[in-house]
Amino acid sequence: MRRAPIALALSLVALLALPGAAASHAAGPAYRVPAATYGVSTTYDVPIKMSDGVTLYANLYRPAGANGNPAKGRFPVILTQTPYNKNSALNFENDFLVQRGYVQVIADVRGTGSSEGNWDSFGTREQKDGAELVKWTEQQPWSDGDVGLYGISYGAIEQFTTVVAG
Repeated sequence: MRRAPIALALSLVALLALPGAAASHAAGPAYRVPAATYGVSTTYDVPIKMSDGVTLYANLYRPAGANGNPAKGRFPVILTQTPYNKNSALNFENDFLVQRGYVQVIADVRGTGSSEGNWDSFGTREQKDGAELVKWTEQQPWSDGDVGLYGISYGAIEQFTTVVAG
């Protein structure tokens, strides 16, 4: 089953390599980034219990109304898992998305930052934690059930392993 996406990707590369292929595609209408309509409400160190009893801690960035309180409603969620400490400058916080109606959850992976347990870089348990974090975010009252994953460097690989494990 894994060969189909590779074959499709190779077919697209071959198609795009044909002379004049790029010129035959008309550009669609320009995409306009929506204006920021929310502020950001932050909740630090939200405990999330994993199935083996270990607690991971996450920071929660929610769209906020003019009063600074979390906006009412349900929003899509961007989940970021990091070993770099969610409270550091390298935490992948993305206020741009939150201000446009997304919730961002940034969790310290097991054994890093304020999360409990032992760190096992990309280990089996860490991958299971990723899948459990996705399920947790889907079930929150501020979540509309749509969960995307975001990260850079280790964080990007962590998001990929979550998809594979989930």
